[in-house]
Amino acid sequence: MSSYIFYGSKVEFQKKTPKHYRTLTDLVMELDVSKMLVQIEGQEHKENSVEKVKVENFVAGSQEYAGVREHVILNFANFLAKMDVKNIYLHNPPLQISEQILLSNLVIRAK
Repeated sequence: MSSYIFYGSKVEFQKKTPKHYRTLTDLVMELDVSKMLVQIEGQEHKENSVEKVKVENFVAGSQEYAGVREHVILNFANFLAKMDVKNIYLHNPPLQISEQILLSNLVIRAK
C-alpha cells in the first residue's frame, strides 16, 4: 500500500489524484452497511466470512473528514485494515490521521 499525503489547495490535489477512485464517504457508508446484518434466532444462517473491500485508489478530500464519525478519524488505521487498498491519497488530513499513517509504517509520499 502506498500513501500520498498532500498539504495544499484542492485544485492542486485534484491534479495529483487518479481519474478513477473511491472516496472516504463512499467507503465508510459501504463498511457501515455491511455491519448491519440481522440474524433471526431460530432461522438457519450461514457464517459469513468478512471479505476485505478491494480498492485500487482511495481518495479522502479535506472536506470529507468532517462528514464522518469521530471513531473513523481516531481509528483510521483500523478503518484501513478492513480494506485491501493499493493507493491512498489524503488531502490535508487531520493530525490524528497523518500520525496513524506514519506509525503504521505505510509507504508515504508527501506531495
